[in-house]
Amino acid sequence: MPPDLSLEAPDLLRLYRVLRTKNIGDAERLDPTTIFSHDTFIRQKDVLAYEADIKDTLSRLVAAPDALDPSSSFQQVVQEVQDPIIKQTPKSRLNAPPSRSAFLSGLIHLLSVMQATDGLVRPCTDFLFTLWLVMTCRLACTSVQL
Repeated sequence: MPPDLSLEAPDLLRLYRVLRTKNIGDAERLDPTTIFSHDTFIRQKDVLAYEADIKDTLSRLVAAPDALDPSSSFQQVVQEVQDPIIKQTPKSRLNAPPSRSAFLSGLIHLLSVMQATDGLVRPCTDFLFTLWLVMTCRLACTSVQL
């Protein structure tokens, strides 16, 4: 598990509920109603400690020898928290590169978003835009029937 992985509070609660429902690990120990006091404010350091506990539990599941087995505890958690659209998409399609036309049609949108959020430096922007333009023209030329 990457050390810089950060989970939002709703994600932590969802993971806890999945762990509890599937009876995985020591879910009782992770019950937020026992960890967080009802009569005081929840402090950031308490949430970070809770996040570390959840991540530690997930790390143990990932490190288990059977983690890739579809019936493993880790795969049960993945199935529960996975996006429904991704869950319905065949694995062969998920892992396949996009078609050339789909890649090129999405590239300009990606570049424009990255440029708008200062994700690209100017020389890189110019080069990538020129590359996109050349590839689009080539694609258009090869699709024209004479």
